[in-house]
Amino acid sequence: MAYTQPHGIRPPRVDFDPVYYNTAGEFILEGGVAAVPGNWSIGGTLTVAGQATFNGGFANPAALRNASNLNIDGLTTHGDSAYAILATDRVVATSAAFTASRTWTLPAANAVNPGQSLTITDEANGITSTNTLVVSRAGSDTVVAQGTTVSSITLSSAGALITLISDGSSKWIVQSLRQAPQVSVFTSGTSQTYTTPVGALYLKLRMVGGGGGSAATTNNGANGTDTSFGSWTAIHGNGGGHGQCLRSIGRYWRHWRG
Repeated sequence: MAYTQPHGIRPPRVDFDPVYYNTAGEFILEGGVAAVPGNWSIGGTLTVAGQATFNGGFANPAALRNASNLNIDGLTTHGDSAYAILATDRVVATSAAFTASRTWTLPAANAVNPGQSLTITDEANGITSTNTLVVSRAGSDTVVAQGTTVSSITLSSAGALITLISDGSSKWIVQSLRQAPQVSVFTSGTSQTYTTPVGALYLKLRMVGGGGGSAATTNNGANGTDTSFGSWTAIHGNGGGHGQCLRSIGRYWRHWRG
């Protein structure tokens, strides 16, 4: 039986038929459950207002997770230049050795979901202590590492890696940071300032007090000087007594601080 359809009016449906098309040609499903026995292809966008259950699973779960679909897994590579990391990037890796210090800027924390992670890794082993990779915030966002709020974190060794998690608002929180330990040597007789690297969990400190001077035939040797680091001190060695060619060395002191 044929019928005409006035413009804008839904055609009549047979009993128990949950499907109809609106005037825009969109597929509508109302009430109950629809079973599709064969393959079903959607060329445009499918909007599900409620919940969708997939009892049969997916033919290719790995493809479903890639950057072209759900964007759970994905690797972006970038070379020897500055880079503005995209909100859709998940893992960003170096693809070339650096010839200068480079800055890679994080996406805004509110541009991704709360709990979204982002990993930056030196896959090319191209970072050095001079040609560093600076991971910088976007705008007024902050980066939080071990409770310390900073505007950037510097990767300064080959193979370095950092993973951050967004709070979905204004912070990127460092989940893990891997790079070679920073070694600083302070020479005798100088006063210098030590800055603890961001994200450091402990310091290993070795100090030696200044040794005493050797004595002459008629004069005592001069005492050495103490060596200090913060509130810790390695005691100096005493000078040798006159008439002796002896001197004492400073005391060796080592401490681990967590």
